[in-house]
Amino acid sequence: MKQEVRRGRKFVEYHDPDTQAPNTFTQEISGADVSYQDEGGSWQQLVEDWETDGQDGFSFRASRMNHKVRFDSIGAWRWYPRRNVETEYLVLNRPQCWLTATKRWGNLLVNGISREGKDITLTSVRNVTRVIHSRWNGIKTDWILLNANAPTRFRQKIDLVGITEIEGVLFGADGTRLAQLTPTSAVDADGAELACTGAYANGYVEFSADVTGAAFPVVIDPDFAGGTADKIIYGQADGNYSIARATSYGENNTDTYMGVGQRILSVTYFRCARLYFLFDTSAIGASSTVTQVNLKLVAFNDYSDTDFDLIIMKQDWSSGTREEQYDGCLAGTQDDSIFKNSNPWVKNTAYTSGNLATAWVNKTGTTYYSIISSRDLAGTQNTGNEFVEVYSQNNATTSFRPVLTVTYTTAAAGNPHYYYAQL
Repeated sequence: MKQEVRRGRKFVEYHDPDTQAPNTFTQEISGADVSYQDEGGSWQQLVEDWETDGQDGFSFRASRMNHKVRFDSIGAWRWYPRRNVETEYLVLNRPQCWLTATKRWGNLLVNGISREGKDITLTSVRNVTRVIHSRWNGIKTDWILLNANAPTRFRQKIDLVGITEIEGVLFGADGTRLAQLTPTSAVDADGAELACTGAYANGYVEFSADVTGAAFPVVIDPDFAGGTADKIIYGQADGNYSIARATSYGENNTDTYMGVGQRILSVTYFRCARLYFLFDTSAIGASSTVTQVNLKLVAFNDYSDTDFDLIIMKQDWSSGTREEQYDGCLAGTQDDSIFKNSNPWVKNTAYTSGNLATAWVNKTGTTYYSIISSRDLAGTQNTGNEFVEVYSQNNATTSFRPVLTVTYTTAAAGNPHYYYAQL
C-alpha cells in the first residue's frame, strides 16, 4: 500500500514498499496548490473550505491555503494574498449597486448568509445573490442577478495595505506579483455571453453587464486571482479555416474547464483550440532518474461529430507572445504517447495518457506540455464540431484537476524526509 512520505506546495510524494524498491518514489503533481506552508515552515494538506472565525468581527475564514481570507456577515472581507505575510492585505468593503431610480450608489443590503464547504452564499433585498467561492489561488465571486428588477452595475471599495496596484495587477512590498484583476465575464441562463465591463480605478472595483434580452438569472464574475497553471489559446475566423488555424484570436486561463479541437461557431465561423499545461517538477532533483510519466485529465463535455486523437506536445511555452505559443504548439514535437482518442469521452471520468517521454521532465524546474487535436495538427478542415472539454486547475472539485504522475529513483536508498524542510 502506498504511503505518503513528503509533500510540497504542488505535489504529494508516495512510496509503496510492496511494489517499489526502497529508492523509488511516485509524485502526483498538480498545477494547483495541494499544500500550504504553516507558520513553522512545514507543508500541510491544503483545505479550501470556509471555517468559522468568530474573532475581530469576522464570521468565517479560509486560512489553510497559501493565501487566506476573513469574511464578515455583511459582505465585506479581508484578503491576505500571502498567508504568512500579515503586513500585506486587501480590505474589500461592503458592496454597492447603482440605483437607477434615484441615480445614486446604495448598499446591496444583505438579508441572509449561509456557508457550505467552499461556498458562502449571501442573499439581498436587491434581487442579487452573491456566492463567494474559496479557491487555492484566490476568491471567485459570482454575482447572480435573479430577475430584471436587479441592478446591473456594482462597485466595491478596496483598501490596499502594504500592496501596490499597477494596471489591475497587485504587487507586494518586495515587488512580488501577488494577483491580478481577471477579465469580467457575464452569462445568462441560456449560456449566452453578455457584454460587460470591469475595472479597478480610484480605489474601487466597478463592473456592469448589459442584460438587454437576457434570460435570467444572469451571472457576473469579476475577481482578483493569483497564479494559474493551465490555459486555452484559440484561433477563429469567419469563412477562413486557414486563418483560424494559423492565427491566435484569444486565450483564457480563468475558466473551470477548457476545450480542445475544432468547432464551427456558426455556419462558416471556424475555431481551433489548443491546451497548455505546466507542472512544477523541481522537487524530483537533478540526480534522480525518471522512470515513468503519465498525464491525468478529467473529461467534461463532448461536442464531437467527428472523433480525433488528443496529441500531447513537448512544448516549452514559458515565454513568447500568445501567437508564438499558439504557433509553437502546431510546430512542436509529439510526445511518446497521445493522451487518448475523443471516443469515448464520458463526463466526470478520469483518463490517463500512455507513458510519456521521461527525458522531457525538468527535474530542477517546470515541465510544460500542450495538447492539440490530431485533425488540427494535420490541417484537416472541419465540417462540424470536433471538440471536447476537460476540467482545469481552477475547478472547485480537487479530484477533477489535471495531475502529472512521475515515478523516479534516487541515486541511493535513503530517508525521503531528510530533505523535506528544504522544499
